[in-house]
Amino acid sequence: MKSFWLAAGTLAISLCLPLRGIAQQNDEATVIAVAQAAADAYRAADIAALEELLASDITVVDPNSRVITRPAILEAIRAGAIKYNVFANRDVQARVYGDTAIVVGITEAKGTLLGQPFSAEVRFTDVMVRLQGKWKLVATHTSHMPPR
Repeated sequence: MKSFWLAAGTLAISLCLPLRGIAQQNDEATVIAVAQAAADAYRAADIAALEELLASDITVVDPNSRVITRPAILEAIRAGAIKYNVFANRDVQARVYGDTAIVVGITEAKGTLLGQPFSAEVRFTDVMVRLQGKWKLVATHTSHMPPR
């Protein structure tokens, strides 16, 4: 009888392992979609979407090492101080560790900052946390890409 329970337990574990891999892949796809939704919201100046996607205490480190808070981000967009014509992510990869995710990729951004045109290509690292069942951006770090 003992060997029956051992075999049954082994079978149950072996059946659950593939499901865990599927859940991991689904979470990775979800956080990549959240990163894309944030890019779309920045480009569209969609304050409501950004309020939903950005954690209240998010910190963003820009390529010049400035730390920017959520209120500053939202105010700059509301005031029209920054406007994006292009905000496009590529080469995006994600890793999920329970309720925490790391998303890395490259963003191309073009638009105006204080009325002056700009164009930038940055490598980004986003940290997301699942809060009350929803993925929220809690930290972003960006670095300039070298010239091509």
